Amino acid sequence: MSIIEIFTLWGQRKVSYPGEVGPELMVAWDEFCMDANSEGFDKVCAEEIKSWGDDLEAHRYITLQVDANKIDAAFAVPALTATVVLR
Repeated sequence: MSIIEIFTLWGQRKVSYPGEVGPELMVAWDEFCMDANSEGFDKVCAEEIKSWGDDLEAHRYITLQVDANKIDAAFAVPALTATVVLR
């Protein structure tokens, strides 16, 4: 199984009560973008954190591992069958 790593930054906004909102995805880059420009990821993350201002209570960097075949399958053309009816 081929794995693709997706590097993410998640944020939690300040809330008025527990459970008001869940974590939000702030930034996501795949491993190929990271290989090409890892410093760019850090820059984009810093800009995103800054843009949230005082609303940001916490943030976390999380690396996700995804089966590449599942991503490929999302782009596969579905097989369709049809019956032609002539009138």
